[in-house]
Amino acid sequence: PKGYRRGTRYLFSKGFRNHGTQKLSTFLKVYKRGDIVDIKGNGA
Repeated sequence: PKGYRRGTRYLFSKGFRNHGTQKLSTFLKVYKRGDIVDIKGNGA
C-alpha cells in the first residue's frame, strides 16, 4: 500500500505535552517582503 499520505503517522504528530491548538503568536507575526522564512508543517 503506497498511498499519497503513507508514512505520515509520526511525520506531523505533535510532541509530548505539546498537543492542542497552536499559540496565537504563530499567526500574528507579520512578515515583510524579502524576509527569509522556514515553512513548517503543523498537525494541529
